[in-house]
Amino acid sequence: ALPRSGVMIPASEARAILARQYEALFGTLPAWPALRLLLAQSRGEGGWGDFGGHDAEGRYWEFNWGAVQSKHAPPCPFGTFERQDSRPTANGQVPFQWCFQGYLTNDDGARDFLKHALVYRKAAHAAVKTGDVRAYAKALYGDGSAPYYGGFGATREARIQSYVDFL
Repeated sequence: ALPRSGVMIPASEARAILARQYEALFGTLPAWPALRLLLAQSRGEGGWGDFGGHDAEGRYWEFNWGAVQSKHAPPCPFGTFERQDSRPTANGQVPFQWCFQGYLTNDDGARDFLKHALVYRKAAHAAVKTGDVRAYAKALYGDGSAPYYGGFGATREARIQSYVDFL
């Protein structure tokens, strides 16, 4: 994939891509309250596919809609790119370097974002349909053992609130 020099796609294109991929996964178009939350989340997490970087060999990867991490620590293998992330602790954020997943197209990245947010987290899929930001953020965090996001703050509630504010 060639880099797009930090140019985010238009909202109308992002809306069409997310709706198309949601329909492909779930057999129906998302209602507006759900689509609105998914648009906000994917814009903030991955800039509607503009989130990218270089792998260990210098190849550029992008189209990551949800800041989806790979299972690899640097050096990043083919199809992934290295970026900084952080994890919350009682004493503040702890930064770390990690490999994130790269995709060949915006559709690929949007589909994987939806899988990580909604397919692998059934409660989040039910919550996003309501359009309730807090319920969705809570479902994405789950019990905290494998949350979609780390968030900011010393406690579970503070981390969930930080994601509510983000959305």
